[in-house]
Amino acid sequence: MKLTSAFVVLAALSGAFAAPTTEFYANSKVQRDLGLQKIPLTRPTNYVPNIQKAIAKAIAKYDRRSFRSGGGRANATAETYDDAWITPVSIGTPPQVVKLDFDTGSSDLWVFSTEISPASDSAGHNLFDPSKSSTFANLDGYTWEIGYGDGSGASGDVGTDTVNIGGAIVKTQAIELAQSVSVEFVNDTSTDGLLGLAFDNINEVDPVKQKTFPTRLAEEGTLPSGSQLFTTAFYSQRDAEQSFWTFGYIDQDLVQASGEALRWTPVNPSRGFWEVPLTRVTVNGKATSVSGYTGVVDSGTTLLLVPEAFRDAWYKAIPGSGYDTDPDSGHISWWFPNSALDSLPEFKIELGGTLWTVQPENFIYDSRDANTTYGSLQSIDGHQAILGDVFLKSVYAVWDTENKRIGLVPKIQKKQNLQPTSTGPPP
Repeated sequence: MKLTSAFVVLAALSGAFAAPTTEFYANSKVQRDLGLQKIPLTRPTNYVPNIQKAIAKAIAKYDRRSFRSGGGRANATAETYDDAWITPVSIGTPPQVVKLDFDTGSSDLWVFSTEISPASDSAGHNLFDPSKSSTFANLDGYTWEIGYGDGSGASGDVGTDTVNIGGAIVKTQAIELAQSVSVEFVNDTSTDGLLGLAFDNINEVDPVKQKTFPTRLAEEGTLPSGSQLFTTAFYSQRDAEQSFWTFGYIDQDLVQASGEALRWTPVNPSRGFWEVPLTRVTVNGKATSVSGYTGVVDSGTTLLLVPEAFRDAWYKAIPGSGYDTDPDSGHISWWFPNSALDSLPEFKIELGGTLWTVQPENFIYDSRDANTTYGSLQSIDGHQAILGDVFLKSVYAVWDTENKRIGLVPKIQKKQNLQPTSTGPPP
């Protein structure tokens, strides 16, 4: 099969159908030639759901790095199964494997390293040791420091080395080596750092911002034009399907199983995020429309946070729903009665001219008490939404870094487990 220009030509057709032809899937040749593989995801075992904390982290992430302020540093490493997608990554020669949290809402690749001081702060983590890699090169005078929305943070120095993710290889990827980490990261042994998949302009390295892994895949020629993309297939921890990422190719079977073709929405990368226009939602078929709103598609945010008008439309369709107010932050967290678990309202959100259904079961976050459940649909101030994992679990997403667009097909499961809490993955 020859690579064709069909994939690139489709970039101009924002919101249009892409026909499921062999030409469209030309990047499957790249998959075979490079031996690219699905990258399975695991979830941390320290499952401690906390709705107030989840809301506060997400709001801090975008309030501080922001649509409104345009600066600052924020992100959040998560504690619950559906909060984080932990992925094995090989760094160096010979390869050293670390577990990283992939985040489309940030742009730094940082890892726990043997440079952490005191050494006790690295207990329980996989550490990258630059002295044991023959391909590591230090970047003299380069540093990084990241402060996150929950008050956690990390800092250190920078070098370059080989990074291999599922067969997609970058030979000179910037690696930010942690020398100091806050207690939140010390205690969270489920992950050894973070890999950002947003755009280069929000990277935190000084004095020169560094390129992300997808950018370097393109610059080094690992992925040719038409295959400069990655994809996400997320499933709830309550169900048995295996979540995964791919780099450089699209999972044809999952697209075909949807019964639909990919629809594309153009992305505005100017603020560094996968930011798309947001115009309306429907709740049980009734539309609530807005103008001038945007949404960020973000694998690093657990919840679906929307403007208050969208949130109110959904909860008002559930008799007996209500909210709590966090006395510290003032954030409110909405809940609904367990009697509604089998009949949650239909919620669709419009991106690229298409209404996308969010699977109702994905709105179940955690038990509030014996009779009520916190919802994963909450609100954020301003003219923005954060389309986190609640949204992403209902779609198969293709993140096209070359053409600055995101492609979606539905990925609705026939039925999910309705149990609102879990202390571990399914057996």
